[in-house]
Amino acid sequence: IHLLVEVVSKNGNLLMNVGPRPDGTIPEVQQESLMAIGDWLKVNGDAIYDTRVWKTVGEGRMRFTAKNDTLYATLLEWPKDGSIVIRSLNSWKPKNIKSVRLLGDQRLAHELIEEGLKIDLPNEPIGKHAYVLEISCNQNVQNLPFSKHEIITEDLHLKHKTRIMGLKKA
Repeated sequence: IHLLVEVVSKNGNLLMNVGPRPDGTIPEVQQESLMAIGDWLKVNGDAIYDTRVWKTVGEGRMRFTAKNDTLYATLLEWPKDGSIVIRSLNSWKPKNIKSVRLLGDQRLAHELIEEGLKIDLPNEPIGKHAYVLEISCNQNVQNLPFSKHEIITEDLHLKHKTRIMGLKKA
């Protein structure tokens, strides 16, 4: 799921290799992966389907996608302190944001602070694997400003490719 989010945030398509047995059945381990992705997409598919790359891929362990007046921030791990700050949005104004919600759950309290958009999260994550914040705006998010700062992201695609091919650890 992390690889899917990584690839889509970079405007790519994920090609999955499913190798059926000679009798046409799909091995159980592959079935489990496909079912897990399908279950995740039922809740979080809005952040994947018909989205485009945003002005930046992400921040740390968060990836962005955009669709019209909505910015999706996918958290690849649940923050331990109960909130998250999206620094790329520190030049936004309160009037730019209509609402923030966690897909599969409720609206979330949020405020623009000097560092960026601070979002208060539930105590426990909803679902598993990755968690999507839907930031609804009053205009197309591609027209809103983006604050450039040092962005550190881990290339999950390279890490996954290295692990699968048995190359040195990423």
